[in-house]
Amino acid sequence: IKDQAGTTTTSSISMGLSRAVPLGPLRGYRVNMNTEVAGGFLGADNNFYKIIGEARYNFPIFLEQKITGLFRATGGFVEAYSDTPEVPIQERFFLGGSNSYRGSEFRELSPRDPTTGDRIGGNKFSLFTAEVGFPLWKTLFNLNGAVFVDAANNFTEFEDFDLEYNYAFGVGVGVTTPFGPVRVDLAYNPDPTLETGDKEFLIHFNAGRSF
Repeated sequence: IKDQAGTTTTSSISMGLSRAVPLGPLRGYRVNMNTEVAGGFLGADNNFYKIIGEARYNFPIFLEQKITGLFRATGGFVEAYSDTPEVPIQERFFLGGSNSYRGSEFRELSPRDPTTGDRIGGNKFSLFTAEVGFPLWKTLFNLNGAVFVDAANNFTEFEDFDLEYNYAFGVGVGVTTPFGPVRVDLAYNPDPTLETGDKEFLIHFNAGRSF
C-alpha cells in the first residue's frame, strides 16, 4: 500500500454484454460480461485489464405458492501489464456486503498484507449464491422471506486459485414499497478468518434491487 502512495491517472475503455431471457412465470436467466482495458495505447499511468462475469438463474420451486429459487455465479480477474508492476489497489477486488458475500462486512473479504495486516484486495475471485424465496404476508406492501447460502474466495496475484471457499448461511426479510424493495439479511459465518473478518453474525440492509 505504501508503495502505491501518491497520485496516478487511469485512462480506460470498457465494454459490457448482457443477455436476459424470461422462460415463463418466475423463471428466467441473465448473463453479464464486462471487460475493461486501461493504459497501453490509451496512455496515462496504469496499465491493466479486467474481466468480470455473472450468470444467474431464477426458477419456481412451488409455482402456486410462489416459492422460488435462485442460483448466481460471479467471477472476476484483473492483471497488470507493460510497465505497471502491480494492479492499483483501487482496481482490485474487495468482496463483502449485502449484494456480495454476506459473511463479511462491506469490502472486508480480502487478502491481507502478511506484514501489516492491511486489506490489499485480490486480483481474482469467485462468488456463488443459492437462495430460496417465499411470501410471508401479502398486504399493500408484500412481505417476503428468504434463506440463502453464499460461498466466496478472493486471491492475490501471487496465490493460486483453489476451491477452498468461505461460507455464509442466513435468512432475509424483504418488503416492496412504492420507492422500491427494502430487505434485511441476517448472515452467519461459521468460520470467521483474518480475511473475512471476526464476526460470526452480521446484519445487512439493502434498499433497491438485490444482486
